[in-house]
Amino acid sequence: MSNNHSIIIYLLIFIALSILLKIIGFINLLYIELAGYALIFYGIGTVYLSMGRQKRNLLFVGAVAFLIGIELFIMNNYDFLKLSNVVLPSIFFILGTAFLILFIDDLSNKLLLAISVIFLISGIFFFAKLGTFNLNDFLKSTLSISVKYWPVIIIVTALILLLKKNSKVKK
Repeated sequence: MSNNHSIIIYLLIFIALSILLKIIGFINLLYIELAGYALIFYGIGTVYLSMGRQKRNLLFVGAVAFLIGIELFIMNNYDFLKLSNVVLPSIFFILGTAFLILFIDDLSNKLLLAISVIFLISGIFFFAKLGTFNLNDFLKSTLSISVKYWPVIIIVTALILLLKKNSKVKK
């Protein structure tokens, strides 16, 4: 079984357990937030297993999945005056970051860096035109999320260790 299949199996187990815990009433999350977590876990695992292995398509998909998961998480946990003002810049940031990860995987391909910079600058432009940004509020929010969701960090770490163990056993 390939490593990507292992990720999908772990992801399906995570989703099934999460839905079961939600139905039982043990956790109180919206399904959109569960989808966000699933995309975050899938993205981390896919990027981890694709990096440095000439699997650019999978690496790109993993990076985008992770960042969309983060986007769903943020949109679910914060109130935005106009959600449309967040979505457009986010698309550009997600694409720019995904291309940046592709560039980090293949430093000789400068075109990937140029594409990344164009998308990131476009995201900054749309963000500046459509919204406001306050560094102090951003840092407070980041700390608040970290304190509230530290178990997720532990689960992600466990997932990475499981995937690493699986890849070592197969070699």
